[in-house]
Amino acid sequence: MATAAQLTEASTSNYVEAGGIRLHYNEAGTGEPLVAIHGGGPGAGGWSNFQQNLPALTEHFRVLLIDLPQYGKSDAPEIHEPTGTYYARTIKNFIDALGLEKVHILGNSLGGMTAMKFAIDYPDNIGKLMVMGAPTGSASFTQPMPTEGLRRLMEAFDNPTKETMHAMIKVFVDDPS
Repeated sequence: MATAAQLTEASTSNYVEAGGIRLHYNEAGTGEPLVAIHGGGPGAGGWSNFQQNLPALTEHFRVLLIDLPQYGKSDAPEIHEPTGTYYARTIKNFIDALGLEKVHILGNSLGGMTAMKFAIDYPDNIGKLMVMGAPTGSASFTQPMPTEGLRRLMEAFDNPTKETMHAMIKVFVDDPS
């Protein structure tokens, strides 16, 4: 198994032109392709969301940690359509550019929403699908909406201060240190 020290951001970093957008991704491992799609928080990207999982995932998969457009090292075009539709098509363009027909997808939050939309729009290209913390676009029957996490995230986007970032981190992570 590769260790976290062996799998660095620099050693796994790649770019591909897909659908007219320059996309950054990190790649490691062999086997069936697994595309990991990050969440939408400030500073999010494939590496920041999934680097700690990479050694274990590469034991079983060819792992592709994508930076969606407007995140990480990927291009930042203006988006003039629903983000789920745009990002799902971005994933389709990404796998086409890499010559992949079918992929498994792991999506976190925004990445989970993107993964679900990808599965709906491109069912022939999806293997297994795993999402976590993914918004579905429907009302919740178990908690008030918007959730505390979403409220804190929007506060941090609207007013990016040390205080709002700290409040967001306290909600999203187990160990805020």
